[in-house]
This record gives sequence, C-alpha cells and structure tokens, in this order.
Amino acid sequence: MATQEAKPAVVCVFCGSYPGNSTSHLEAARALAQDFHKHNVQLVYGGGTVGIMGELAKTLVALSGPKSVQGIIPQALVEVEEGYKASASDAQSKEGKAAERIVDQSVQESNFGMVTIVPDMHTRKRLMAQKVLEGGPGSGFVALAGGFGTMEELMEMTTWNQLGIHKAGIVLLNINGYWNGILQWIQTAVKEGLVSPENARIIAEATKAEEVLKMLREYQISSDRMAMTSRLVLVIGDLFIPDRAPDLPAKFRKLLTPGKIGQILCLGNLTDRSTFEFLRQVAPDLQLVKGDFDVDSPNLPLSKVVTHGSLRIGFTHGHTIIPPGDADALLIAARQMDVDILLWGGTHRFEAFELEGRFFINPGSATGAMSTGYWPEGEEPTPSFCLMDIQGDVLVLYVYQLKTDADGVETVAVEKVSYRKNNIPSS
Repeated sequence: MATQEAKPAVVCVFCGSYPGNSTSHLEAARALAQDFHKHNVQLVYGGGTVGIMGELAKTLVALSGPKSVQGIIPQALVEVEEGYKASASDAQSKEGKAAERIVDQSVQESNFGMVTIVPDMHTRKRLMAQKVLEGGPGSGFVALAGGFGTMEELMEMTTWNQLGIHKAGIVLLNINGYWNGILQWIQTAVKEGLVSPENARIIAEATKAEEVLKMLREYQISSDRMAMTSRLVLVIGDLFIPDRAPDLPAKFRKLLTPGKIGQILCLGNLTDRSTFEFLRQVAPDLQLVKGDFDVDSPNLPLSKVVTHGSLRIGFTHGHTIIPPGDADALLIAARQMDVDILLWGGTHRFEAFELEGRFFINPGSATGAMSTGYWPEGEEPTPSFCLMDIQGDVLVLYVYQLKTDADGVETVAVEKVSYRKNNIPSS
C-alpha cells in the first residue's frame, strides 16, 4: 500500500540521563541524530532533557524540527526533570486531563521536541513500542550507553521479540566496548544452553552510528522465536448504565474474567464509574473514545488507533460517521485513519463486513440499550460484544450475543468470523 510505504521509520532509542565520563557517548548521540536527520527518521525516546537523552533529542530537533522527536515521560519524572518543571506545574493546575496528553512544543518553547506525559513507566514502554510498530520500514529499537533503566528497557523489548510479540530490529550501539559485557553474557548463555544460537542474534551490534539504520532496515528475525503473538482484545460499547440499562447482563459478567483479556477497546457511552472499574479489573489496558453521551468525559478523543501484530485498528463511537453506519462513510473514515480494521458503534446492532481489503466491526450494545432512529418499531437490540483474537496479520472475531427464547430463557450464542490482512488497493 503506497501510504504505508511512504511512512518514515520510527526508531526508539534507550539511553542514559547522565552524560557519562567519556565524551564519546555524547558524540555518538549527536552522530546518530545526524543520521536520523539525513534519512528522515522519527525519534522516540524517554523524554529526558539532560545527559545522553537530552543531547540526542536536542541535536535532532535542531536539524529536523520539533516534530521529528517524540519524548515519552512518566508524570513522576516530569516533576523532577529540570526541563519539564514548568510543564508539570501547568498540568497539575488543569482538572480533568486525560491520562495521556500530548504537548506540542515549538522550537522557541523547547529544544526537545514533543512530549507525551504518561501516568507510569509501564505506559511509557507500551507507548514507545506502539510508536515503533506504527512506523515505516526500518523502524526498531536502539540502545546507546545507559544505566539500569536502559538495560531494563532493552531487555524487555528483546524478550518481546523472542516471544514473537513484535519483529522490530534491536541494535546495540557499542561505543568503546560499552556493551561488551552484555554481548559476552549472551554468548555465555548460549554456551550454557539457556539461549539458543538463533535467539542470540535478536540483538545486533553496531560500533558506528552510521551503521545503525542499515542494520535495522536489513534486520532478520530469529527462526527460533516463540509464536506468542495471539492477544485477546475485548470490543465493547454503548452501555448506557444506569440510564437505559441497569447493568451488564450477568451471563456477560461471568464470561469477562480477569487474566484472559489483554486489552479493552471501549467505543463510548461508558456512563457509570462502577462499570469502568469492572472493565479495568478485567484488563488494566482499557482504551476509551468519546461517545455522544459521555458528557462527563470531555477530554476523551473521538477516535484512536492501536497496533497488534501487523494490523492497525482504529476505533470510534460512530456518531461522527454520517450517514450512521454507511459503508462508504466508514470506508472514508478508515482511509483517513489509515487502518486495516475500523471499529465503530452508535447503532447498537452487531455488524461485521469486509470492504476493499479492510474489515469493519460494530460490536453492538453490550447491554442491549435502546437507540432511537436505528431500529424498526417493535424490534429491540440484542446485547452483544466482540472478542478479537489477533495473530500476526490474522484476526479471528468472536461475537457474543445474549439470546432470549420464547420461554424467557437466556443463552449466550457465539459466532466466529475471520479476517486476513491483504494488500489494500491504493486510492
């Protein structure tokens, strides 16, 4: 697809917040930034303003502008980081802000590009990885010299690669033998039978900054990786509790148990706190967009995009799709969001169909709440939600619907629909 091929590479760099005793580490950061500028590469990093981190970011901003750098930093570090003290006090003075917010800082305001402030370290790593996986060819992870934090981030991304969660390249920029000990440890682990020879090559070594991007572009995944790419994602929306329904159906609650679902995509109209807390217990990774009745959540976005495997998945409530549920309007929205799969709600009716290589899913209303304007007189919505089992470029969709027979007996019916990503015709 032409649009995806035109995407710039996104490289996440892990590195220290101290400059180190040798100037060679700062020189390597500057050289890497210059190579990023030369090849139009977008930088994602830990958001620091000092040390190797700061040198890398400000060098690239000076060359390519603030839009070329995306810093991601936890709120707790903002409060102690010299370059963000003013931003932290501003954020604390604003009520109702979203858990993640993006501050667009011009060159005049900051030498470190853009910054996303997140609530914790886990969210920081997840968002860093997501940015890389949404990037173009040659995207990946790079480690410069750093301390315990750099090591932890490097090893988590390496483990994710080994498990098959992602297939992005990982490169150590080994300046003055800084990473020799780690590289030797990997070989020792191979010798002792704790790491396979194939997986030992998950981490590649570069000794010069100008080697890094070429290694990422030519990166080959290990043949011994695990296939742990399957992840269950719950798609749910239009609950309207307690205004139009007293609660989630009891049979649905029994199915939605913690530990089985990796992520929840809620398509809006999650109108009570107790159901929000229930869903957070089912899966802490709860992603929300704003529905037409989410009046108490003005800061929620109207749409979002997440990435699983090679699939870009967009989701929105659907009240901005005009006419509601219209296939052509949905196709336009999917193109604008550049997604393979578009989830939408608003009509309270389950639908799933493929159009021009893209897949469209409406999970319906999880409570069977009534919706004016979409239902013939005498008909009522069937409570429903969807589970997506994602494995690489394949999505298996399970649709759960609460059926009631003539005697009033409720049963949960499950249907399965499959979708495989194909090449989408360019427009």
